[in-house]
Amino acid sequence: MAAGRAAALALALALGAGMALAQAAPATPDTQAAPPSAPVAAQPAPAAPDATAPAAAPDSATPDPAAPLASPVLTLDPERLFSTSLYGKRVAQEIEDRARTLAAENRKIEADLSAEERKLTDERAKMAPDAFRKLADAFDAKVEGIRAAQDAKNRDLDTLREDERQRFLEAALPILGQLVRDSGAVAILNQQAIFLSFRGIDVTDRAIARIDAAIGDGHQLEPPATAPADGGAAPATTAPAPAGEAAPTGTPPAAPTGN
Repeated sequence: MAAGRAAALALALALGAGMALAQAAPATPDTQAAPPSAPVAAQPAPAAPDATAPAAAPDSATPDPAAPLASPVLTLDPERLFSTSLYGKRVAQEIEDRARTLAAENRKIEADLSAEERKLTDERAKMAPDAFRKLADAFDAKVEGIRAAQDAKNRDLDTLREDERQRFLEAALPILGQLVRDSGAVAILNQQAIFLSFRGIDVTDRAIARIDAAIGDGHQLEPPATAPADGGAAPATTAPAPAGEAAPTGTPPAAPTGN
């Protein structure tokens, strides 16, 4: 009996020692644990776009419709060519000065005639009817003569404008011919007669710059030639051409009739 208790006690001691060793020894994992990884540095956030920075240019820039274009046909505005050139501005100022002087003259004539008419009316009661009729008829003839003379002066202003414009176009024709050659073109068309075209073929500004540089305000040019007595058309003006090249022909457009 004692031997049995001793064997049981020995077995219990053996089992307790095994359990104590199992608790004291570290557990061995089935697989080797991976070493801890190094901390990952924080990536900086992308910078916000600068609102003040200029936008990137597109791959293909939009063409400027006013940029000069290579074309065999060019266009030109004759009215603007004349009116905005130094020559045209001088003529406009001269005509304005003459018109202002004529208007002042007309006002003075009107005042003088009105005073003369009032005097004649006041003297009517003191005069015989026949004598008054003679004076009245003479006064009416005087008024008609003055009106005709002043109307002629107005027409002279219109004629001066037309003659100066024609002289300007004749002087500008060789310059325009050279502009055609320099541009590699063959003709200049009146812009007002064209329904649709690119602004890049309009050479009005370039023509004005060349004409201003060549003739200035035109005061040094010869006076405009008088029209032929038989009423025939003036000969067409042609621009000089270099040797071996045909001269470009062109007749300056007729000046508009003044009202």
